[in-house]
Amino acid sequence: MTELLNLFCSCHPEFIESISVLSENIKQDALDRLENAKTETDFLSLIAEINFGLLFNKLGFQLEYEKKYSKKTPDWTITLQNSTAICEVYRMGLSKKDQNISDFVNQIKRNFSKLPYSYRIRFTFLQEYFESTKYDAEKIIFELSEWLKKSGRLIGDKTIIENNFIFEIDSVTNKNHLITGGKIDFKPEKLIQFEHLESDNNITEKISKYNSIIIQNQLPYFICIDSDFRNAFNYNEFVECFLGSSVIDTTPCPEACYLPEYDEWGIEFTDLGVFYKNPLLSGVIIKICNEFKILLNPMKNQLIYNEKNRFILEKLKAIVIANAS
Repeated sequence: MTELLNLFCSCHPEFIESISVLSENIKQDALDRLENAKTETDFLSLIAEINFGLLFNKLGFQLEYEKKYSKKTPDWTITLQNSTAICEVYRMGLSKKDQNISDFVNQIKRNFSKLPYSYRIRFTFLQEYFESTKYDAEKIIFELSEWLKKSGRLIGDKTIIENNFIFEIDSVTNKNHLITGGKIDFKPEKLIQFEHLESDNNITEKISKYNSIIIQNQLPYFICIDSDFRNAFNYNEFVECFLGSSVIDTTPCPEACYLPEYDEWGIEFTDLGVFYKNPLLSGVIIKICNEFKILLNPMKNQLIYNEKNRFILEKLKAIVIANAS
């Protein structure tokens, strides 16, 4: 076994046995890919693919791993009662930009904890997304140290460094070094296609990746999202993104009505989600906090609702139940 696979198995000793339920050729293919993975990101992406394969196997589907369709290979082809669907797995970790921010913040925290002051300090920033290359972590820590040197610092005192980094004294401790508090969340630009992005994000790319195959073969198509805990998304945000949500527009207009619960004048309307803009996407299957959940495209002319796909649909609806056992 390679170092990455050895390390993973040391933390998950049941892993090798768990994949024995897969067919021998799929199991061996998966192990070969894991052993040849060059980076941690590639390795964990393969683990995500295997986890969804285990889910589909548990539900009773016949599986094909990376079956070729016109030179394209969706991760899983699942079949039941002569009906077939294709599934693409996407591990949603930190984007490159988020990883750079995370590394920068961790660098600040490491230097931060070396300062000889007996405070617990809450560390946040004004701009959630910033170009970390524009800032010098050592300079930020130096300015913080200079601020703390001044006598009379009280709980609640705060300083903003470089017009972005907020340090606030939360409490006094009996330690001889600083302790950081506060939660730093990153909402990566991987779920929603923001207008300012120069190219499609990963989800946007995968939505349209198999359009020609879907149309030609009339196959339901699912994106399987393995949501890494570091990206800070919760299930409701996936619901809002793919199904849509109610939005309050408070722009003054003649038809505006008073909305007492918002203490505003405005109009409530529905912002349609990804499913309504991408009718070929049958649904998304989400693994979050070690639980699987499914969101189905509500458009009734979607392929998944065809009578020939009835058995696949019923099995997939049982995903949450299957995971609970």
